[in-house]
Amino acid sequence: MQRERERQADAEDAARLLSEYQVSVCFRMVRISVLMILVHTQAATEAERENDAARRGKNISLKKYHVKQIHDKMRRAASEKVQELEEQADLRAQLAEEERLFEQYSEALIAQYRADGKDVKPLLMELARIKSDRR
Repeated sequence: MQRERERQADAEDAARLLSEYQVSVCFRMVRISVLMILVHTQAATEAERENDAARRGKNISLKKYHVKQIHDKMRRAASEKVQELEEQADLRAQLAEEERLFEQYSEALIAQYRADGKDVKPLLMELARIKSDRR
């Protein structure tokens, strides 16, 4: 009987040790799982940070490019406006020169008609009509 008790006590001790070992192994596995999750989460967080930094860098580059495009477009528009104004000024100068030449011609023609003794009234009326049509 005593042997049986010893065997039963040994069996109970073995069962208790086995159970404690299994619990210990289970806790270790849980601890390892938690550590793996933490490492994975940290790696994911770092990857997200890197992705965010890369995205920010791309956005900043894109913004700089857009600003450059806007400046280039504004510069082109200003240059075109200056060129247009210069062309308008040239046209006004040409028109003024043509007007001056026409005035000289008409004054010379009137002077010649007067010198020839012709009536200048029809010329003056025609000049007045031409001037009113131009404006």
